[in-house]
Amino acid sequence: MRSEPVLYPGMYPWYVVLAYMDVVLTWTILGLGGAELNPIAASVIEHGQLQGMVCFKCLTMVIVLASCEYIGRVKHSAGFRLAVFAVVANVVPVAVGATQIVSFASVALLYP
Repeated sequence: MRSEPVLYPGMYPWYVVLAYMDVVLTWTILGLGGAELNPIAASVIEHGQLQGMVCFKCLTMVIVLASCEYIGRVKHSAGFRLAVFAVVANVVPVAVGATQIVSFASVALLYP
């Protein structure tokens, strides 16, 4: 069996790190009394708690990475665009979550 390297090794670590940060920030925000805005993720969290959220995130990561590899082997540029989109799409919840935590911390410091 021949093993081929992954197509976008520069993009995948960013995707994985941002996905991990999304889980950590989401769990932190939920612990501070916040809510999950994605209804599918909210249902997974309600039924599976942290373990469910981690499994759900891992499943979505496998699907996205496998899709990038499959599409990229058919049309390299399309697979690369999907990988870039996956990274950018994960920047948004991480940025929003980090902003919410900073905002919560500032209010907590101003009004102890």
